[in-house]
Amino acid sequence: MKSSRVALAAVAVVAAGVLTASVATSGATTSGTGTSYSAAAQAGTVSAITPSLKVCPLSLLGILGTCTTGVFGTVNSLLGSLLTPVSNLVSDIQAIPSGVVTALVTNGLSASQPSTQLARPNPEYDSAGTPTFPTCGQAGWDSSGAGDCYTGLPVTIPTTALVGVNVTGVTGYATDDSTGYVGAAEAAGVKLSLLGGSLGTVGTVWSHAQCSNSATAPNCAAANSTVTGTFLPSAAYPNGALNVKVAGTGTPQVLSINGGALSGTNNTVSVPGVGTVTVALNSNLLTLTIALSTSQLTSLLPTTAGLSSLVSDSATVTIAIGPGTTSTTSGATASGLTISADVSLALKLSVLGLATVNITAGSGITSPDLLNLNVAYSSATAGSPAASWIPAGQI
Repeated sequence: MKSSRVALAAVAVVAAGVLTASVATSGATTSGTGTSYSAAAQAGTVSAITPSLKVCPLSLLGILGTCTTGVFGTVNSLLGSLLTPVSNLVSDIQAIPSGVVTALVTNGLSASQPSTQLARPNPEYDSAGTPTFPTCGQAGWDSSGAGDCYTGLPVTIPTTALVGVNVTGVTGYATDDSTGYVGAAEAAGVKLSLLGGSLGTVGTVWSHAQCSNSATAPNCAAANSTVTGTFLPSAAYPNGALNVKVAGTGTPQVLSINGGALSGTNNTVSVPGVGTVTVALNSNLLTLTIALSTSQLTSLLPTTAGLSSLVSDSATVTIAIGPGTTSTTSGATASGLTISADVSLALKLSVLGLATVNITAGSGITSPDLLNLNVAYSSATAGSPAASWIPAGQI
């Protein structure tokens, strides 16, 4: 968040109160029927990581018998204590943190329209087309409790998670005034990590949603920012091998991978110091599928270390990043950045030559099991106006 923007927002709010003071009425206590909301982040549904097992017993001649598929409890009776390594692997998989977003979505970093209305910042957007924001604690804006504004610095989803997120700073507001209902949110310096190592950085993202005061013929609008960032840093590419710019509207563009342009919409490349990565660009969604190294897999699943019965293993993490969505279907909603992540595992073990055990996990990025997050989220619904409203400068 640029200090000049904060200063501009503070001046604009005070100015708005001065300019409209002559038409304000005092004692506004009746709220309208519309809504406005802003949040640093909104968590979506995260699927449970549920390992599935396929046990195939072998006869004395090595002939494959009838396989049994199910969760661990279903197949445990087949081989009993011989499945102890399998049991330990299942425990490792079930211990993978998922949905660790409480730091960003449950610490009060949200706002909804106040009981006493405040005039939105004027102008709403700066010369670069970015929303302006009020200064919490000044000119009537209050961040305490269920306030109408918020500021946070910094916010972190633990980097000990398989996929971690750090947000350098967030700000947002929500209000209703003589124009209607409005919410806006901004997040600066979003950083992603993979098992504690840097994965990438996204620049400032924002969203803006507003609806008019008319409940019978609502006029709603939603907008969000372009996502610009660098990903997959390594010794060869300390600033990131992948440079991206993905727009919410228009033609998305991946600028470069390993210093060259991305050809087509789906490329599998070897990134020095990172490994094999599949980069896909569909509509306005960038998807990275990263194959975990042996050391990363051991860090994720400690039981695999030195496990002689392990025949083969494969682990990938898929991360989808985009500018979020905007909608005016029933009101207005917008998010500045979406981040979803999913882990897929495939392990094969041989149990004393008596059976083969295949363990799989992962529901796919369309139903992520690690992370599902909308960063810088805002919404508004149309409704009748409040009985009266108070410009920010007069509160």
